[in-house]
Amino acid sequence: MMRIRQSIADLSDSRAKYMSQELRTRQDSKCGLATEVLRSFGEISLKVTGTSMLPTVWPGDVLKIQFTEFEQVLLGDIVLYTRQNRFFIHRVTGKFNAPGERHLSMRGDAMAAADPPVSEEELLGRIVGIQRFGNVIEPSRQLTAGCRMIATLLCRCDVLRGLVLRLRARGRSDCARM
Repeated sequence: MMRIRQSIADLSDSRAKYMSQELRTRQDSKCGLATEVLRSFGEISLKVTGTSMLPTVWPGDVLKIQFTEFEQVLLGDIVLYTRQNRFFIHRVTGKFNAPGERHLSMRGDAMAAADPPVSEEELLGRIVGIQRFGNVIEPSRQLTAGCRMIATLLCRCDVLRGLVLRLRARGRSDCARM
């Protein structure tokens, strides 16, 4: 009986590893394709799934992203970069343009800590529009004091963040019925 349980456990582990690898492969393909489209055609739209940029960018928002060179990036811009075949959309908090050392400092508005430095090669584009509830909003380079306070609260309080996201999702579905 013990050997059967172990065989079932081994089979489950094997399936989980295969599924995990398959999902990773799909994610890699999606990121690669989106990166190629952005670099080739200069513009792409992506739907947000994360919460690191609350309250500036919400899950479900659609971002219009334009290809951007390192030289064009300004402090406060919200940019898309890639790392380990994943996309990140965070705000530029610093720009280092010394010979041989060109990188950006980044941080999500609702994140407690900064990201590791982002190289010129990882930079993909700048967010030029946020589509939300049928309206297009131009992202601001600065957070207001109120938005900064909300971002800090959402960063530090998981219960509050979960509540706000559920209420917003309920409001979004109510708007869709109208």
